[in-house]
Amino acid sequence: MFGGRGTAFVVLALSLAITIFGWEFTRRTTDQHIKQEFDARVSEVSRDIQASMTAFEDVLHASRAFILASGHISRHDWIVFQDAQRFELSHPGMLGIGLAQEVNAAALGQFIRSVRAEGDGGYRILPVGERPTYAPIRFTSAHNRDIAALGFDMYSDPVRKVAMERARDTGKPALSELTVIKMGAKSGRESILLVLPVYRRTLAPNPSVAQRRATLVSYVYIPLLTGEFMRDIAGEAARKNLAMRIADSRGATIFSAPADFPDQGVGLSAVAEKDMYGQPWSIRFQALPGFNSAVGRADATFLTGGGIISLLLFALVWTLTSTRLRAEALAREMTRDLRESEARFKGYRGIGSDITDRLQRDNALLESETRFRNAFDSAAIGMAIVSLDGQWLQINP
Repeated sequence: MFGGRGTAFVVLALSLAITIFGWEFTRRTTDQHIKQEFDARVSEVSRDIQASMTAFEDVLHASRAFILASGHISRHDWIVFQDAQRFELSHPGMLGIGLAQEVNAAALGQFIRSVRAEGDGGYRILPVGERPTYAPIRFTSAHNRDIAALGFDMYSDPVRKVAMERARDTGKPALSELTVIKMGAKSGRESILLVLPVYRRTLAPNPSVAQRRATLVSYVYIPLLTGEFMRDIAGEAARKNLAMRIADSRGATIFSAPADFPDQGVGLSAVAEKDMYGQPWSIRFQALPGFNSAVGRADATFLTGGGIISLLLFALVWTLTSTRLRAEALAREMTRDLRESEARFKGYRGIGSDITDRLQRDNALLESETRFRNAFDSAAIGMAIVSLDGQWLQINP
């Protein structure tokens, strides 16, 4: 049915069908592999984010332990201790580690006089105004020694106050929503605040909320500049061909890398919902355009290789079939010529047989005439040859 060169097309169709089937299987396998690799990289970056925030938390715990162990500390003691940790130098985007002391309105005047007595004669509470309770910044340890923020009442910012009160009532670190730095060299920059409460040593085990509030002394905190505090993680994510965006519960961007994160991106994406110290974080990951090529797609290679092999098989079968057909045609032509030659040879053989018989008869007649002539001429008696009409034709000597 598929004789001749049609076999080559059958081979081509079958090989292409096998290639397409194999490509589809490989594509699905590759897609699964790429998805697994994407999920693995997302998990790695998510763990890095958590580890980074845990490192900030550890520094706050160390700072609180320093306060509890020292009893009374000066601004100089605070700066020396924080410089010894050297944490700020290795973590871009954090604006030092500060301490804010809770002061009620009745004790505010005494608090200001005590701070000024320690050498900060210009210390004052900002913003000005009467409030039932204050949480003014007492110490900072920013590497640039930014002291403009000293005296800023952190309770005056509702976003910060919510996080601080949550930390106060739970005894755990708390993270704020996105806010804006109000004072200092970084004034106007967006930031988030990680805060940890400091209680008096008399706090009972498993205290109630009321007991925590009654024994609260101060807060240690770290302000983190959005867009900078996870720069190292952003670089690692970029090396993994991932874009990432962290948003708070209001949808405000806390961190984004790249800055123009593709909200409507195509390709692989994932969203990780995390409770980050009481603050819901939505971390969206998007595969960058180079992700697939970085991971490697075997299906494209399979399809290309299968197509090439199919064409090579087609060419091979076509060549072999063409060679066979030419050989068969040549054999038929040779057979036809041979048969024609044989027919001509048989004709020549028939003519040869007729000539041979005639020659044999002529020789026999000649031989017979010779014997008669010898006998006629040599006879001892007289002999004559007479025709039927009585004429003498020949007489022997």
